[in-house]
Amino acid sequence: MLKLRVMGSPFEVHTFINHVQSDPQYKVEYTTEIYKHINHENEAIAFANLEFSPTRRDELVVKISTADNKECEICLLDGQVVKMGDHITLISGKVYDVFS
Repeated sequence: MLKLRVMGSPFEVHTFINHVQSDPQYKVEYTTEIYKHINHENEAIAFANLEFSPTRRDELVVKISTADNKECEICLLDGQVVKMGDHITLISGKVYDVFS
């Protein structure tokens, strides 16, 4: 669980808390906003308890065959495949090391 304290102008604090609440990675369990008069300016202080749940990450397995019929597999996180032309395909993603 994350505990968050945000201070600033009431509009910015309210906008920020609404943005966090709309993010599907965070489940906001509790939030409160307090308005105080600090240094001759109105400021808001918001407290929130957040539960973080990472997004589901799909794995893409790319299999490449060599000229001598050997196969090589590359596992990519967040993989994307884009057909660029007749014989050109762009494959991108993140590589991870299971031993790190």
